[in-house]
Amino acid sequence: MRDLKMVGEGIIIALNDSLITIDFPNLQTVGGSFMVSGEDRITSLSLPRLQVVRKYLSIDKNRRLTTITMRDLQIVGEDLGIYDNDNLITVDIPDLQTVGGSVYVSSVQTECDLGNYTQDCPI
Repeated sequence: MRDLKMVGEGIIIALNDSLITIDFPNLQTVGGSFMVSGEDRITSLSLPRLQVVRKYLSIDKNRRLTTITMRDLQIVGEDLGIYDNDNLITVDIPDLQTVGGSVYVSSVQTECDLGNYTQDCPI
């Protein structure tokens, strides 16, 4: 997945017992939705070059997830939801400018940067 730059539709990562980290270092655009749910072993999610998710972005119910990093993300076309990640320490999405729907973030323990939406952080 290192060379993946664009996905025309969506990415759903769910209920996979073998993943510890999710890293798409060159992914820039997701034409549909991006979801990570029920991944009990992952500890970090890194999408350093992701700029646009055209539909919704949902990261939920990942018990061991501690860090979410999407430093270049600017646009989420629909809803943004980050919730029920009981050990989440850091959410780092500093360039976020536009969310077309609602923003729901919960359970962040220490550091939360959502760019223009930082006021929606629970800290």
